[in-house]
Amino acid sequence: MLQPRVSCKCRVIQELKSRRNEEEDSEGEAPLKMKRKSKIKASAKNFEVPEDDEEEVPVKTKKASKYKSRRNQGQEVDEDETEEVRCRTTKASKFKCKTKRVSDKEEDDDEEECGWKPKKASSGRERRGYEAEEEEEEEEEEQGVGAGGRRLSVSPAVYRDNSLSKGGLAKEKGCVVRGRPFKKQPNVNCRIESFGYTLMELSDTKRKWVEEIGFDGLFSLIGKGLTRNLCYWLMTRVDVPNRIFISVDGKEFPLTKVQVHWVMGLPIGPNLLPKGDDNGRLKEDLGRLWSKYSSKAPSGAAGISRKNVVDVLLSDDVLEKDFKECFVMLALMDVLCPTTCHRMSSKLLPYVCYAVRARQYDWCSLVLEHLFHSIQNFAKRFYPDGYAKGCGGCTIFLAVLYLDKLKRQPTQWGVFPRLKAWSKKEMNKARACDELPTGDYGKLGVVDVAYGGKSPA
Repeated sequence: MLQPRVSCKCRVIQELKSRRNEEEDSEGEAPLKMKRKSKIKASAKNFEVPEDDEEEVPVKTKKASKYKSRRNQGQEVDEDETEEVRCRTTKASKFKCKTKRVSDKEEDDDEEECGWKPKKASSGRERRGYEAEEEEEEEEEEQGVGAGGRRLSVSPAVYRDNSLSKGGLAKEKGCVVRGRPFKKQPNVNCRIESFGYTLMELSDTKRKWVEEIGFDGLFSLIGKGLTRNLCYWLMTRVDVPNRIFISVDGKEFPLTKVQVHWVMGLPIGPNLLPKGDDNGRLKEDLGRLWSKYSSKAPSGAAGISRKNVVDVLLSDDVLEKDFKECFVMLALMDVLCPTTCHRMSSKLLPYVCYAVRARQYDWCSLVLEHLFHSIQNFAKRFYPDGYAKGCGGCTIFLAVLYLDKLKRQPTQWGVFPRLKAWSKKEMNKARACDELPTGDYGKLGVVDVAYGGKSPA
């Protein structure tokens, strides 16, 4: 006779209650042994089991019940046909803990999304924010996590041979943009619109301070916008191992820091920006920046938020040094080395310590290296799956560089920086002329021209 279906929780309770009756009825049948540390107390409502219960609970299956009735009738039963199932109470504990972990994850959504999750020291105290872990999404990108949670790696040949990957086939067919299984346009981390709105509110004195550190070329971003589909497509045309851009017609152009200087107008000083704070010389400055600008979100995540930085920039009584540091912070967060959240990346905070003497350092190499890193992470998702959710890095640099090389009448050639030459209307016009019927780009073709040289016309 078929028994009605019951849940696992009720089944465990029923079988525990029938344990004593089964031992009395089945003489000669060796019951399953278990080592008990404490008496099991389980309720159908909460399904809670003490954590110290590591014993095995004998569970009688439907077959066992069937054979028990046959034994009572005096019939022989083949013991090999019986089925015994061991139910460990530790599984119930795992079930309970798993539920708690999911609940904790929901409460800390903001913390995992925006990063700045402080590492725990051996003493249990939170370390400084500049030693915090990167956001979860960046960690997944660095490990190369694609669709389905697969860990991926991209061979250098994949960037050139389109037959080796799904992304390569999409490039071959010209359906990189429209081949995405999403209705919305791809996410682009480079937030030039919001950055431009902040620049518009700066006074003349603050604009002069920006000019002193050599970042005045970024004022050309006011009123600019990015076409997400174009930026997404451009990411698929970069060969990261060889550090070159490959056009649709096969022409190759190296990507250099000089190009970043011409497009963005950033300082390209003789000194390279040190990576991190390995020698500990910046410990005091980092601690000062963290204590002055960091705050805690409602979820408990601590970090330097974009809102805090903007509030300092727009303050009427801000000091010159504080303004310059906050301006570099905002430029890194929004445009130069953007991340997926509105908090200052822990890896970028040490560079803020050089804001006052920014002209002495090479910021163009920093932007270019971060862009290559973002494209590499993009490639780990795009080529195996044929698509990616979005792209990071300073994509406005790639966009302006590509539009300058289109085989068309040049736009104010010789104007420096090149951001100043391109209005939002001109960028949309050039993009529309270069768009293919499939939704990708490359219709006009490109010309080999270098900045500072003769006009391509």
